[in-house]
Amino acid sequence: MNEKILKYWFPVILYSGIIWFVSSLSRVPTIVPVDNFDKIEHIIEYCLWGWLLTRALIGTTRLFLPRFVFLGALLIAMLFAASDEIHQYFVPGRCADVFDWLADTIGSALGAAIFLFLKKNSGKVV
Repeated sequence: MNEKILKYWFPVILYSGIIWFVSSLSRVPTIVPVDNFDKIEHIIEYCLWGWLLTRALIGTTRLFLPRFVFLGALLIAMLFAASDEIHQYFVPGRCADVFDWLADTIGSALGAAIFLFLKKNSGKVV
């Protein structure tokens, strides 16, 4: 396997698997038992995923313009988050929630934006 692909895409695949596994659980404890705090958890969870995805796209594709990388990462993230919510619809005790999808999308966009900002200012793939 190409070392570059492994270096950049393995973390994305591994973290995607963790997200999918947690989504398969009937009950997921929340860190803070406050109404709608789970949206903050979704944003944090997907912020890391957006960071990893953007890192992989920059490291392995020919998308050089930051806006194209950002839009590509955002589109992929929106589709992955939607598939995660659809998956949860079929898990007993869970439900699909458009507001969770929106929080996932916001988190992914935030992670991608932070990555691109830091890359621009450091000049390296972080």
